[in-house]
Amino acid sequence: MPWKALADAQTEGRMNMVALGIVGAMLGLPLDALEAGARATLGGKGDRVLTPSLDCIHSGYSAADAAT
Repeated sequence: MPWKALADAQTEGRMNMVALGIVGAMLGLPLDALEAGARATLGGKGDRVLTPSLDCIHSGYSAADAAT
């Protein structure tokens, strides 16, 4: 799985957020649960941090779904 490439495709992308999306999808966790966790943890840091994190989670989740 191209974790770094997925993160690099996002402005301010973070590989750990891509990994969260990939692992969450592989474990069968709902995407909205991953989003809610990110919002609860990162929401206070503002959109500059939250938006790219959510984008990376979505990228990882989609990549895992496509690979299975």
